[in-house]
Amino acid sequence: MGAALPNLVGSEAPRWSSLAEDTDTESGTLREEDRMTNIEHGRSSEAHAHVEADARKLAAPLLRLDLAQELAEVRRGEAYREHGHNAKTLARYPDLRLVLIALAEGHRIAQHQTKGRVSIHVIEGKVTLKLGAEQVELAAGCLLEVAPELAHDVEALAPSALLLTVAWPAALAGTDAR
Repeated sequence: MGAALPNLVGSEAPRWSSLAEDTDTESGTLREEDRMTNIEHGRSSEAHAHVEADARKLAAPLLRLDLAQELAEVRRGEAYREHGHNAKTLARYPDLRLVLIALAEGHRIAQHQTKGRVSIHVIEGKVTLKLGAEQVELAAGCLLEVAPELAHDVEALAPSALLLTVAWPAALAGTDAR
């Protein structure tokens, strides 16, 4: 049996980042064009805090993560306690994002779309995705791929955890592909 993989995501205390740069200063509301970028970056679109790992640990040749531990941290966050949802970016590369999202029952992520291809893996719970007139229900263990530019929203039918993967085409890698 081979040697154990190193845990390249350390155990330092999380850093909290502000959404102020994405908020309309006059109304205090989130600009629509920033909603999906916030989700892709693991930031809540309604709460003003997000657990974010040390930036140097978001991109490495090898990342080993304990999803149960990461999810517990996300659910302990103020945004989850106060607003029923929170997210954490687990990996950030120019062409790929991995975001862990926790949604309390009845909470939703408003309609959005991205230029990248998205996969949504339900780790816990049950969610409904609305894709235009179509509605898709996903339970724990299910995975759905969403084509680029396909508008969708997500609602938790039970306390849920999702692993969101966003991949951008090579032409968009390294840009802020919304």
